[in-house]
Amino acid sequence: MALIKKITPSSRNGDISALLSLILKAFAEKDWSSDAYLTPIIEKTRANDTALIQALKRLKVYSQMSDKPCARYGN
Repeated sequence: MALIKKITPSSRNGDISALLSLILKAFAEKDWSSDAYLTPIIEKTRANDTALIQALKRLKVYSQMSDKPCARYGN
């Protein structure tokens, strides 16, 4: 996956999630717990990234399930 240069309204959710994961990985290399301003931002970003990843996984599973024939109706 190529890294996007900037986030726009038309950016794909997977690209945004990958970018957030890279940013969080870079911040994880140092201890930012003493920074009263940056720590809450990192925590909110981590929570949003986790929620986005879970949503993407649900969408992927949902789309794969919709492609399969339904056994109940004999399709």
